[in-house]
Amino acid sequence: MQGQAYTLDYRVASGGSVVMATLFPNTDHEMITMFHMDGDDLVATHYCSGGNQPHMRFDAAASTADELRFAFVDGSNMKPSDPHIHEGLVRIGGDGKLHEEWAGFAGGQKADVKVFDLTR
Repeated sequence: MQGQAYTLDYRVASGGSVVMATLFPNTDHEMITMFHMDGDDLVATHYCSGGNQPHMRFDAAASTADELRFAFVDGSNMKPSDPHIHEGLVRIGGDGKLHEEWAGFAGGQKADVKVFDLTR
């Protein structure tokens, strides 16, 4: 996030079947996004510090080899109009950089986009 220091940890877990991304680890605002295969589909579930869990699916038509896009499918512990992360982009740079954008929706429309630029 621009102008703020933060930590985002990635690790492979559960016998290599899931990638766990932990944002703001060990804080009151810790959030986890789990990426895993569901049959032939790559899916992501975001466990938000707001208490909801939006489920997203990889959007192959909108993605490229180095830019993965995720689209909202549904969520648990939320109504569709509740504030939640609704779509995301993960761009993998060959220069050891990772760029992420996560769009938050509220009231059924895009409210903001959180941008994270990471360097290894």
